[in-house]
Amino acid sequence: MSDKLSQYRVLVEERRACQACIGLDVVNLSDCRNDEFGSNNIGPWAEWQGSLDAELMIIGQEWGGTENYISQEGCDNDSDPANANLVDLLDSIGREIELPSQYQKKTTKLKQSHFFTNAVLCLRRGKATSSENGGKGNGGKVPVKQCFRNCAFNFLKPQIDLVSPRVIVTLGYLAYWAVLNSFSISGMKPEKSMKAALEHGMVKLGGVQLFPRFHCGAKSTNPKMKHSRTMKLQKKDWQSVLEAPKPSPSKP
Repeated sequence: MSDKLSQYRVLVEERRACQACIGLDVVNLSDCRNDEFGSNNIGPWAEWQGSLDAELMIIGQEWGGTENYISQEGCDNDSDPANANLVDLLDSIGREIELPSQYQKKTTKLKQSHFFTNAVLCLRRGKATSSENGGKGNGGKVPVKQCFRNCAFNFLKPQIDLVSPRVIVTLGYLAYWAVLNSFSISGMKPEKSMKAALEHGMVKLGGVQLFPRFHCGAKSTNPKMKHSRTMKLQKKDWQSVLEAPKPSPSKP
């Protein structure tokens, strides 16, 4: 077993045992149905793309709700708008991947080229969202910022350090906020909105290039919703990810 894989498995076990967010209305994956759908990965999204040698890491805000997790048996759903749109966005910059079912457990395994994770690894209670059009429903609340702080220092930064990607793309403001906070760079503060973060452009975090991008879920791409950004515009935004400079070859 490689040293990197050994470190990753330790991190997964730490996530399973984590109790940092007790009382914050979220549920650890391992506490959902007695870890019936437990895996060797840090979270469900890494089942889809979990290469520990990935050049590109994508960080979402949080995976979803307990009801979704149970009904989908701990796996991502191909029909989820965020997943389908992410495949489309990656394809627009020449990075072709299949939908989640082609990679997840109990299916034919394909080579993974990226690492997908979430800024908060716990689940909301109930469903992932209220509804696709933003109406009221039985969806759980977005985790409070303390959850993002806890996960940023306990799990997000360790994942970034372990994978050591060249490029990180965050989806949504809270994912961007969590990454910047996890690096704790003096004088560097997150912009106050997703629009401002996008306009600011790429953020250099040591050897990592961070590209804050809008979330690509159904509500976030619906032009009728406040603070949304259409897929047409998001594809334009992602072109700068394609053009991200690669490190200069080391001199002999």
